[in-house]
Amino acid sequence: MSELRLIQDRKEMEALLPTHWNIFENPFGFTIDGELAVVGELEMYNKETGVYIKNICSIEMGKGYGRIFIQFLKEQLRVKEIIGEAIPDAVPFWHRMGAKFNKSLFDEYIHTEDHLLDSHFMIPFTISA
Repeated sequence: MSELRLIQDRKEMEALLPTHWNIFENPFGFTIDGELAVVGELEMYNKETGVYIKNICSIEMGKGYGRIFIQFLKEQLRVKEIIGEAIPDAVPFWHRMGAKFNKSLFDEYIHTEDHLLDSHFMIPFTISA
């Protein structure tokens, strides 16, 4: 069984992250067996039963790290709700994670070619555990 760990201490994060990730106000790192797998920014709310994911990035795409991180939040931390905003390229990932999207913005995403979407286009989502 893999050792999974969420790191939110800024000093510990600074030792793990490349310099360009230190721009986050509330950075986190997620390690699998001591290796950094996911980085980003999140905020806990509602007595730590909810998570707002401001930014998330897997160190290596296609390895399942994002899925493992979301499962960790739900199962290990007992998070009941995860909210955030998805960029168009990330919608399929969040959909696989069980996200429910803002209907009107999701419809706009579905019916508009990617290159015609505004570069700041985001789709709010909620995942209930």
